[in-house]
Amino acid sequence: MATSDDYRDVPTSTLSRLAQRLGKVYASTSVWYRLMRQYNWRRPRKHVHPPKPKIGIRAVSPKELWHMDATLIRLLDGSKIYLQSD
Repeated sequence: MATSDDYRDVPTSTLSRLAQRLGKVYASTSVWYRLMRQYNWRRPRKHVHPPKPKIGIRAVSPKELWHMDATLIRLLDGSKIYLQSD
């Protein structure tokens, strides 16, 4: 469980309690940390991000791509105003 990709987002302290709830391993959090150091077990990275695109969106002619932004502004009296821009 410590090196599994299925539990990559679960912190080690939570992983020890999860293993106890699932009935797989009954060991304290300090034992998990000690064994991970002792056997040099490395946890998988927390987040796997897809590669960023090299080239962004390109328009070939004017007015081919449009973008609109909407912002919510809360006033002091509690009312809301939506500001939209192109």
